[in-house]
Amino acid sequence: MQLHPEQQKSIEIVTPFVDVFSGLAEKYSFIRIKSLGNPGNPDEHQLCAEDLKARDKKVVAFTNSGDDRMRALTQARTDTTLAIVDMFVNRNADGLTSWQQRNSPYQTYDSYPTKAYRFFEMLVGEKLTNDPSSGLVDIPPSQVIVEKGKQILLDAGLEGSRVHVLNESASQPLKRFDEKQLEQILTEMAEYCEEEMGEEDSRIVFIYDPRAHDSFHDKIDLLPDPIKSRIVKLGPDLSGVGGIISQAESVLGLDTGISHWAGAMGKRTLVVHTMADPFLWSSGGPNTAFIATEQALKAHDNQTPLNMINGFDLPPWSASQIPAADVVNQWKSLVRKDLSGKVKSTHAAYSA
Repeated sequence: MQLHPEQQKSIEIVTPFVDVFSGLAEKYSFIRIKSLGNPGNPDEHQLCAEDLKARDKKVVAFTNSGDDRMRALTQARTDTTLAIVDMFVNRNADGLTSWQQRNSPYQTYDSYPTKAYRFFEMLVGEKLTNDPSSGLVDIPPSQVIVEKGKQILLDAGLEGSRVHVLNESASQPLKRFDEKQLEQILTEMAEYCEEEMGEEDSRIVFIYDPRAHDSFHDKIDLLPDPIKSRIVKLGPDLSGVGGIISQAESVLGLDTGISHWAGAMGKRTLVVHTMADPFLWSSGGPNTAFIATEQALKAHDNQTPLNMINGFDLPPWSASQIPAADVVNQWKSLVRKDLSGKVKSTHAAYSA
């Protein structure tokens, strides 16, 4: 989406993820970012409602955080609230005009990029495109994020290195890679850096999850020396993760906000979808590809954000369904030298 500052009224984005969106304010002078507290704040829905009530100018409120936020926003709406949209499930869309409904060409709006177009259309009050399904998300990293990433890599002895990121974190334990799978993925990525790239300064940065009691962090020390010498373990905060990604050539990770942020930065990103609809949740980044389990594609077929038809307690939904070699082969296709321009959004499906 091309925004034209000279024609644009100011937009304020209120979010707990200031680190993620601050790059937009640097790129576009008419965008301002306001902090809504820390991510995961249990009182976030109340903070959202209070902020909405206090606004005396036209506002569009949208959330992907479920019923509590949506209910609070709906109760807090005022005469200046143009619309309240639930990005998560498509069931709430208060205040949309007819051309913003699910009629053609909005029949293909079941993806975040397309919904983002609709969101900005509501803000500017006019139609931006006749083909919203072609939308891509572009969220540049802020200069603060970039400099933080450079400093982290410098401190880790990686200044000037070609960095490829493997992020182990998952929003739910069920999604995660298992130990054997991670060992094979890391081994094959390191071997590829050594044999195919043939460069001493090519490294795999393993971003571990400090919250996970069963992180693969300690297991890396048990890998053979030639393999672990190619791997650097880092566990920074969110802004640090974004900074590292801003300096990376490629990112491999599960279906998390971090992976989608990488895709929105334009990084060559492979997202492993285990249970969530990959077409809905993809950032639509220009260099993003995904690999998905059968469960994830059933979620798309069932038109649900997750494969809710089978319930949350029915395995298998973990990434271990997908052979490690296939994950690595998809990743290799993103980093090969012969790639030019956009990466095609390839995918494959696997069943247990």
